[in-house]
Amino acid sequence: MVQVIITICATAFLSSLLTLGLAYCVLRSKYKGELQSRLDSLSTEIRERVRQGVIDAGMELLPRFRAEVRQGFKEAMGDTMKPEMIEKTAKSMADIGSSLMENSLKVFFGQKEK
Repeated sequence: MVQVIITICATAFLSSLLTLGLAYCVLRSKYKGELQSRLDSLSTEIRERVRQGVIDAGMELLPRFRAEVRQGFKEAMGDTMKPEMIEKTAKSMADIGSSLMENSLKVFFGQKEK
């Protein structure tokens, strides 16, 4: 009697396993292309949504970013361009310009440099 019950259980288990395997193969062959195309369309949709989200976030943050950059540039220029530095640079440029003009005129009128 035990042997008959074991045989029935083994047959039922193997029958279920065979049915599942056969159903898997049929469904896989039938829906493989459809599932792949659905997966491709979903990946495209997700990619587009992420891209749009990044663009929207960038547009939202852009004015604040510009203001921060502008403020940083003003601070940097304010720190480097002190009034005494500007005056010193202007005097230096004037000296260079006058020296260049003087040498050019000497060459033009034929005078030798001392």
